[in-house]
Amino acid sequence: MTIRDLVRAMLELHGRPGVLQVAPGSSRSDRIYLRLSVALFAMLAAVVALTVRDYGVTWDEPFHHEQGKLAFRYYASGLREVPQGDMNLFGSSFELPAELAIHLLPWPEYLVRHVVNACVGLLGIWGAWKVAALIAGPGAGFWAALLLALTPCYYGHMFNNPKDLPFAAGHIWSLYYLLRYARTLPRPPVPVIVGLGLSIGWTCGVRAGGLVLFGYLTLVWLVHSLRTGERRYGPTLLAVAAGYLVMLVFWPYGQRNPLTWPVQTLWTFMHYDVISYYQVMFKGRVINGSNLPWEYIPRYLLINLPELVLVLLAGGVVAAARAALRPGGIKGDQGRAGMLGLVVLAAVFPVLVVIFLRSPVCSGLRHLLFIIPPIACLAGIAMDRMVEWAGRSGAAIRRPAGALLLAYLCWHVSVMVRLHPQQYIYYNALAGGVQGAAGRYDMDYWGNSYPETIRGLVRWLNEREGTRWPMMRYRVFACGASEAFAAELPDCFVAVKASDRADFHFGVNGYACRGVGEGDVIVVTKRFGVPLSFVRDFRRSGRRILGGTRPR
Repeated sequence: MTIRDLVRAMLELHGRPGVLQVAPGSSRSDRIYLRLSVALFAMLAAVVALTVRDYGVTWDEPFHHEQGKLAFRYYASGLREVPQGDMNLFGSSFELPAELAIHLLPWPEYLVRHVVNACVGLLGIWGAWKVAALIAGPGAGFWAALLLALTPCYYGHMFNNPKDLPFAAGHIWSLYYLLRYARTLPRPPVPVIVGLGLSIGWTCGVRAGGLVLFGYLTLVWLVHSLRTGERRYGPTLLAVAAGYLVMLVFWPYGQRNPLTWPVQTLWTFMHYDVISYYQVMFKGRVINGSNLPWEYIPRYLLINLPELVLVLLAGGVVAAARAALRPGGIKGDQGRAGMLGLVVLAAVFPVLVVIFLRSPVCSGLRHLLFIIPPIACLAGIAMDRMVEWAGRSGAAIRRPAGALLLAYLCWHVSVMVRLHPQQYIYYNALAGGVQGAAGRYDMDYWGNSYPETIRGLVRWLNEREGTRWPMMRYRVFACGASEAFAAELPDCFVAVKASDRADFHFGVNGYACRGVGEGDVIVVTKRFGVPLSFVRDFRRSGRRILGGTRPR
């Protein structure tokens, strides 16, 4: 491959049919779905632009922000200042562009990070569109993108999750290029090889778990070789080499031990000791993060996914089983069946790994967020088939089904609007909604509701202490990551690390903050009547009068 071929491949990566476009001669329904998809992405971009400021700084963000600074310093030093500490476990393929954007844009640091995070989330939705459209056409692509955008555990992490969300976006794009690679074997074109290497390498540069994508690539090549008898190693080895090289480019510490450190890091995360310090609320019990029951992830899938997605997945499984058992099975469409199988593998295999290896996880589906886009693709394909079936049916079926679907979508959107910006605490009807899940499962485990609670305290001070309070300096303590909390505070508040030195105590309504402090609760942030975070007034707790009396 010459330099000219590589440049041409980069320019052609998205120049083929499937980038929100349909081939000439496509059906009227395909063209309609294309227009709907364009409208959907335009609307999502507008919503993101209007609401990105509403999301708080989550408890992990300061650590990753510091990681981005270290990575930027490393590359700015000419690869001489090798970062140490926990950064050796993570790549910087998201953190480095985010830090570069901070240097280029005249906005607050965390706002820039949230904008970049949201853009990556939109790319993940686009990737789901691409995968579903590649398998079943623009209709399936539209429904997959819509269902992923309406999945609160994905959408709620789009703005301030700098690891799991970028990893999910990179994973679905890697899956897309794996599907294109499988379709074009034994001679995949250069753009596909380049795209596959870039996407896998970028994903591995976010988190070492992306190494499993090399396993998927090997499996695709092996199945093709066994089925056809062809043994062409070149394209596969080139894709592996490109992906590994891109991973190392974004992983400063991995460059010191390029052959062994990535695999060691993957093994470390599969048995991550840090999770053992986390406590999770599951079925009304507080459980250690490293000692979870096997049903933890399956149950969260049942109660975190929207009801429509669950119905579509069940219907898709039944339809696939019927097709496989029918005389002749799916032999007439082996290519599409193989691509569907790869998507199913991407959605199911990580869950099985967590169950059988008892890998430590916490915070519901957060660590397995990358299986949500493949699930949305499967649901979107099933939805497209159901719409086609309803279109062939009479008006007696088509109209009630359409009205029911529209009513459900409107209701579900209203739930997400009422949760805003706390969409990631969503629970479906199987859990009784947010109200039914309260006290049984984790709620605001990342302190995303703290900014709203801070604004509530400001209003409370305005009402109780008049115009003189902004001239004072109040000491506040927060249950959770103090660095993230401090980033949200107005100037008149000072974060302290000891609760007995605080005027006000902030806490999330969870296992780690229950019963902390003696002061009266003066501000509570709620959703659907469920408290998420609160403020206690420590100044008159019966012990002593604390700060809040010194002029600034």
